[in-house]
Amino acid sequence: MTLTREGDGSAGAVGRFAVDALYHGLVVTAVEDGSGNLKVITWMVSQDGKGTEAGGKYVKRVADASGGAVGRVAVSAAQITANGETFCRIVTAVRTGGELKLIGWKCDLDGKNLVRKGEAHAGTVSELALASLSDSQVLTAVRNGSGDLEIIVWSVSPDGSAISRGASKNAGAVTRVTAVATGPFSPSIEGSWIGAVTAVETDGGNLKLIGWGVAPDGSAIERRGEGGAGAIGEVAAVKSSSFSDSGFTNPREGIVTVVRNGSGNLELINWLVSDTTSNQVTRVATLLGGAISHVAAGTIGTPFETNRIVAAGRDAAGKLAVSLYDANDTTLTPAEIASAGEIDAVAVTWTWAYELVTAVKNGAGNLELIAWRHG
Repeated sequence: MTLTREGDGSAGAVGRFAVDALYHGLVVTAVEDGSGNLKVITWMVSQDGKGTEAGGKYVKRVADASGGAVGRVAVSAAQITANGETFCRIVTAVRTGGELKLIGWKCDLDGKNLVRKGEAHAGTVSELALASLSDSQVLTAVRNGSGDLEIIVWSVSPDGSAISRGASKNAGAVTRVTAVATGPFSPSIEGSWIGAVTAVETDGGNLKLIGWGVAPDGSAIERRGEGGAGAIGEVAAVKSSSFSDSGFTNPREGIVTVVRNGSGNLELINWLVSDTTSNQVTRVATLLGGAISHVAAGTIGTPFETNRIVAAGRDAAGKLAVSLYDANDTTLTPAEIASAGEIDAVAVTWTWAYELVTAVKNGAGNLELIAWRHG
């Protein structure tokens, strides 16, 4: 199987940005635009060369809406059905005026009729990440005003018009942070509590993973197990797959961290997070690559039993490098590579069955979306 570049779409100058997608081709970018303000843009990506779904060839910009000044940005998109209507609800988490703000948005499944809805605020932050726990809850992981990792759970109404803060929990000092939702714990073990993992660069410059459990109503967060590795300069993480021992007695979630290690090179580490009250985090495999910066992580579908891990970043020549890997509960194996032009930053998402989208800040400083076909 090969990763083939199919087409692209573009917008104007951007600073920070993030991307998420729904399965049927709707892609959402949240960006700091050229004026330093938040802009949310919807796109449709077709699944074939005819562009029948997107209305153009592969990538079509659909709608946009603006917010105030921002310095950090994250985004999560979900398909919601409520009151007989099915639509896309978007949540953006931004740093504005030095503080954390969450904003809800709603649009049609084709990306049209993008409308800003409710918002909520929290305290001072310098770094932030956002993970979707369920249709009604999201989690923010931030570096707060004290320099510590802080986890906050938020309840979000179906259309995004109401966002309310739930439980929060602090951990130690961090420099960088990312968060991954691992899904509901096994009902036979712990009801409907939801798991999450934060992957952070500690204030000592090392990688640390912390497992968390979130109560179904968002009223409590429990810190579970943790695992660590050596020096890093950047970190991204993604859920890979679920595994279990014989008889499903020890269900576990696979997490892959994609980091720029202390030597400035790409390093992938495969972790297993036990789906139990201890939430033990165990390192099981490591794979090294070449010089990299601005790392991003995602997955893409395959016709096989598991998804492939996507690691993206800027290579030593300043160009986009995209690598695919097979991951199971004991190994990481290189699969495919692809590349494109000069970039300053990258984020990745997956839509349709085998369609990967890389959102990049290109060499001209503009936002560019590239659609890749895996097959």
